[in-house]
Amino acid sequence: MFLEDCLMVARKCFNLIVAFLFLSLSAFPQELLPRQSVENHKYGYVDGKGNFVIAPTFEYATRFSGDYAVIREKGRSGYIDRSGKVVIEPVYYKTGGFSEGLFRVQQEENGPWFFLGETGEKAFEKGFHYVGNFHDGAAVFAEKNDDGDVHYGYISKSGNVMVEPVYNYAYDFIDGVGKVVLDLTSEEPRYGFVGPKGEALVPCVYSEENAQKELQLVK
Repeated sequence: MFLEDCLMVARKCFNLIVAFLFLSLSAFPQELLPRQSVENHKYGYVDGKGNFVIAPTFEYATRFSGDYAVIREKGRSGYIDRSGKVVIEPVYYKTGGFSEGLFRVQQEENGPWFFLGETGEKAFEKGFHYVGNFHDGAAVFAEKNDDGDVHYGYISKSGNVMVEPVYNYAYDFIDGVGKVVLDLTSEEPRYGFVGPKGEALVPCVYSEENAQKELQLVK
């Protein structure tokens, strides 16, 4: 009797584990990989077995980033979703990643970069010399002055400037903190950190190592 009870409990545990694994796997989207067809030399997407699940109809295609991937047609870039539907028409000179609900695009060579929402509308009107992906609600942006010098700062998802573009370089936010640099090309570049409201957490006067140490003291 004791052995039968143990077997029954073991079977229930096994069934629960199988059910958990099934639900866990189904919660993640199927991995789709870009692949060039040997027949028409176009790109599509294959599943884990190598079968095309999105037909090879594109000039080029990238891996999915979340629910979207960049595709190219007639030398212009846009985005598709995991069903293969074009969600942003391929009319852009360059496209960047999809981050925090926004696409980043450049309409023409040397033109400004913009952010688009998932339906293709501009997230805000202003464009920038350069923009990075959003992290923790902030994106790196850059502006070029009349002398051709490029300086970096941060914008919010509403397009407002959080940190003025006064730095020689700025890194993506990590855990609500952005690393910034002055005198990047000198023998002794100066590093600092800014916070989620654009405040200077660590003044930009330290070596990279010492700036990191100072950050630990204020966090």
